[in-house]
Amino acid sequence: QKPPNSLNGVWKSECYICSRDNMPHSKMPASIEDYLHALLTLIAQSPIVRASNVTLEKRTTRAGLVRGEIDLVDSSRLYFRELVGIEASIRKVMYSYHYQAADGTLLFRYDDTPHHSHLTTFPHHKHEGDEKRIVNANQPTLESVLEEIETRRDWHGLS
Repeated sequence: QKPPNSLNGVWKSECYICSRDNMPHSKMPASIEDYLHALLTLIAQSPIVRASNVTLEKRTTRAGLVRGEIDLVDSSRLYFRELVGIEASIRKVMYSYHYQAADGTLLFRYDDTPHHSHLTTFPHHKHEGDEKRIVNANQPTLESVLEEIETRRDWHGLS
């Protein structure tokens, strides 16, 4: 089986966690624990991560709420949560990726809370810089969020 495209559920030949072709963990997870393990591996391999705390509230063998706090090498922090169901594909029932500066200032947040129906990507959206600046955004993955954070600044020498 192949993972779904995060935008519309169409099958694609990409890794279900990181959206890259031919990754070693590209098969569908058999359980919610397998999904969690793949997320933990992704986090551990990121060069901008200093520390992390990720928990799983298991609902069934194939569903659960994953929550995490990721401390980055510049002292900024990414909070995330995904309510995930594993069926024929990975289905995120709910998500939020909240990135903030060391002083707590919001840098951006992706979420799918259905309160901006005027957007073309509804319910998916992004808060940029503050709560009031809302823009269209497709459903991200944890990897795409980490990559966006990494491209926002020069991380060399911060580890």
